[in-house]
Amino acid sequence: MTDETDLHPKDFRDSYNRYGQMLYHICLNALKSPSDAEDAVQEVFLRYYDRTPQLVSEEHRKAWLIRTAVNYCKDQHKGFWRRRVSFAETEPAVFPVFPDPEASDLFQALLKLPQKQRVCLYLFYVQDLPVAAIARALGIGPSAVKMRLKRGREALRRAMEENT
Repeated sequence: MTDETDLHPKDFRDSYNRYGQMLYHICLNALKSPSDAEDAVQEVFLRYYDRTPQLVSEEHRKAWLIRTAVNYCKDQHKGFWRRRVSFAETEPAVFPVFPDPEASDLFQALLKLPQKQRVCLYLFYVQDLPVAAIARALGIGPSAVKMRLKRGREALRRAMEENT
């Protein structure tokens, strides 16, 4: 007995293939640890598979996955482990190597921004999501997204000027 809302394995696989890498980068931005980011993506897709949310469109599915990933990362920051163990004591993060030193400096400056700004900048510039879609995905207003983008760009500009 199957219900129309059941998540079929092909749909699950397609969603993972389409959004898994994006969610990994969001979680890596938030948690700053590749293994924690992998665990977070796995948890998001487990929740997706277990709960089979009522999603009316592909945009809604994407927003649900982003929102779930952001919430999971926020919960991880509240956890006992993150409060008691400094990031330096765990594992060194493996970050991409850039052929252009300026791109590497920009990436390092981006990692120093607050999570709210990092996630908005990533979704806007890397994933090419419009402000309205980011707002829906994060559960905030469009004006809050615009302000986070503005403050994030200003902080990046200041950091890059300090490096030169």
